[in-house]
Amino acid sequence: NGSLQVRIINTSLRSLERVKAAVGCGVIKPRKQIVNKPQYYWSCYGEDAQRVLGELAPYLTAKLEQAVTGFEYYDTIKSWPKTRENVSIRKAFVDMTRAKLTTMKFND
Repeated sequence: NGSLQVRIINTSLRSLERVKAAVGCGVIKPRKQIVNKPQYYWSCYGEDAQRVLGELAPYLTAKLEQAVTGFEYYDTIKSWPKTRENVSIRKAFVDMTRAKLTTMKFND
């Protein structure tokens, strides 16, 4: 659907609870993927995700480019009217941004 999501995966549930308390939003769930230790993830969406990226940006290094891309993506998407004419343009923009973020992820 093109919404912005921020997700942090960790084996420490306590750490994720601290993240949630610090940013004041999001949910924590167990991760379904089987690994050596149980994993959990904290996530938030939409305006909350954009706000969190803005708050975290000054502290990021390796993930800063991804955070800026996500922040700018959400600014662009939320400003477009949701009309029938914009559907294909919006989908192309979503796909392009996902591809860009995937490339960044594998180049970390």
